[in-house]
Amino acid sequence: KVLNGCGVNSHSWVFAGGLTDVNVVMTVTDSLTGAVKSYANPQGTAFQPIQDTSAFASCGAPAAASEADMAAARAAAWANLLPAAMRTTSDARIAANCTANATTMCLNNGRYQVRAQWVTRDGAAGAGQVINLTGDTGAFWFFSPSNVEMVLKVLNGCGLNARYWVFAGGLTDVNVILTVTDTQTSTVRTYVNPQGTPFQPIQDTGAFATCP
Repeated sequence: KVLNGCGVNSHSWVFAGGLTDVNVVMTVTDSLTGAVKSYANPQGTAFQPIQDTSAFASCGAPAAASEADMAAARAAAWANLLPAAMRTTSDARIAANCTANATTMCLNNGRYQVRAQWVTRDGAAGAGQVINLTGDTGAFWFFSPSNVEMVLKVLNGCGLNARYWVFAGGLTDVNVILTVTDTQTSTVRTYVNPQGTPFQPIQDTGAFATCP
């Protein structure tokens, strides 16, 4: 995400998190000024959090659109992120053991229930709000629907090591408690990001030993 931090330090900020360990080269360009920032993740390294709060010193540039226009554009971008068949979670994907709602994500045909709790430095707290992406992947927002804070996926790795895997990446440094539950066995995995720490990548390839 690229955030407007002009009111804080007169810069636009770049935050990124990944669910991979391959070599990634990400380039962000300010189309108004031509300024370019590049970020690289080395091959074989769990994607390290990017929280660049001095990325672009271009706050004096005129705004391209109103906040309402930008919010509408972001909503449209989320809607068009995936092929049409994958944009919504159909009833067939939700098992009786997992009931999806605003704060509960159901993945892998409803077998895995995912919830996130957050706490800020000043003690404010709440539950992550779900953004459904694919059958095995979703995201959460904490403070505003237009500001995504973390992405997570539960993968079927049964063919490789007889496990289901949990991968997560975050665009935040607040305290996050992530809980993933196998609703068939009641096995629970909990992951915690400490307060004030850029969200550390989660790549747990031994999370659930519950392959068919």
